[in-house]
Amino acid sequence: MRLLQILSVFIISLSLFDLVQAAEKKPFSQDLFSASQASDESIVVYVFAPWCTTCKQQEVIIEKVLKEPRFDKVHYYVVDFDNDKDGMRKLKANTRSTILIFKGKREITRSANDTDPASIQNLLEKAL
Repeated sequence: MRLLQILSVFIISLSLFDLVQAAEKKPFSQDLFSASQASDESIVVYVFAPWCTTCKQQEVIIEKVLKEPRFDKVHYYVVDFDNDKDGMRKLKANTRSTILIFKGKREITRSANDTDPASIQNLLEKAL
């Protein structure tokens, strides 16, 4: 019985560790984005459409990479391609499946339509 309790605590601890360490995915909001920029934070912005097959492939890769502990300080915002045209215009993002990397107010790089896991990981690492 004692072993079962210890094992349960260990499993719960691992689950909580995973939640705490992940970059938190948030819907894009100009206010949150501007606050992150003003604080000179590292930011990943992703333009996503739920019907887009490329977006779905990218999303799996992005979320896997951003769960790594080294990304715990990165802000992760998702722009709704279908419903946030104002956000896209402000970001100068013209297409879905676009990943943008910022450090504070400075855009570091961006990529569109890339589904190669190694390439996306390299892109995301530029936020560190």
